[in-house]
Amino acid sequence: MSWSGFMNFQKNGSGFSLGKITKQQWLIFLLAGILLAVIALPVEDSGTKEEKGNSLSFSGTEESLEFTQKEALERQMEEMLSQVEGVGQVRVMLSLAEGESVNLYGEESTPKVEGVLIVAEGAGNSVAERNIQQAVMALFPVEAHKIKIMKMI
Repeated sequence: MSWSGFMNFQKNGSGFSLGKITKQQWLIFLLAGILLAVIALPVEDSGTKEEKGNSLSFSGTEESLEFTQKEALERQMEEMLSQVEGVGQVRVMLSLAEGESVNLYGEESTPKVEGVLIVAEGAGNSVAERNIQQAVMALFPVEAHKIKIMKMI
């Protein structure tokens, strides 16, 4: 359609004209504009408290990074060990070497674990204790005498 054809189309009244917009149409345009503005606003992913506690945070000081990584490692270990037969409920505490880190799980650098304390319901069972000790030694470069497993009350 040429420009002159478009102008003739407008003159015939069968088309869209800015002069004939009703209040409802203006309201629709306004609401559509507000909707587009809201969609364009940046949002922050808040997540749940539990998700934030389990995730590794790579912002802030090196000390807070180590603390967050330590907590994450402890929670992961608690979850895994509590699923092992005969172990029951578990609490894990890691002792970290200051300023040293090792590469675990590929390229991820984590603080070096010097010692591990595990309190477990099934610690009275020698098979469960051996399984716990072997799991810790498989995950971290820690010698057997630096792993203490105690019975939970």
